[in-house]
Amino acid sequence: KIATQHDEFGASPAIGALQITSEPTGAQVAVDGVLRGVTPLKVPEIAPGSHRITVSSGRTAVDRMVEIMAGSTATVVVSVPVIIPTGYVEIDAPMDLEVFENGRHLGSGRALRFSLPAGRHTLEVVNRAFGFRTETTVNVTGERAVVVNVPMPNGSLSINALPWAEIWVDGRNIGQTPIGNLSVSLGTHEVVWRHPDHGERRQTVLVNGPDPVRLGIDWNR
Repeated sequence: KIATQHDEFGASPAIGALQITSEPTGAQVAVDGVLRGVTPLKVPEIAPGSHRITVSSGRTAVDRMVEIMAGSTATVVVSVPVIIPTGYVEIDAPMDLEVFENGRHLGSGRALRFSLPAGRHTLEVVNRAFGFRTETTVNVTGERAVVVNVPMPNGSLSINALPWAEIWVDGRNIGQTPIGNLSVSLGTHEVVWRHPDHGERRQTVLVNGPDPVRLGIDWNR
């Protein structure tokens, strides 16, 4: 608090005045609980005596007591702490990611949760192994986590069988072997081999990188 008094030529001897400034400016000012305006603010007429000054910005308020003297102006300078609300961002992906904002590393992994100040943010999402890089914009609030859906690149499957097999991937008929560089999303997939004489075999495979996942069976084994 900084409070000063100075006499003003021609001021009424029965009243005083009040000058209020704040850092940052634009804060609301109440005098004895009554809103009077925003900083910088001058109250030209105020009764002498003690008065409670409340300077508020957002959720932060600062109270000061000031003594008003008749015929002079009291000056009050207040620093109002600015509290910026924060929120959370969540990214759940089938592969490892790194997340940056303006070059600042925010997190890495598959299940990511990190806090950011409320407002609009542009995030850079990277997977170096895939050579994958994209940007996404999020609006963060202090109310609930923002879930970000990042478009993922695909991996691939190469499938073979001896002598041959009909192939299904995740319930979809792909055709007969050999099958090369089948584009699939990252994550787990069920592969089924079928042959009229040898029956059926199943395998669950994880695709989590840029290199093709190679699968094969030999019906004679």
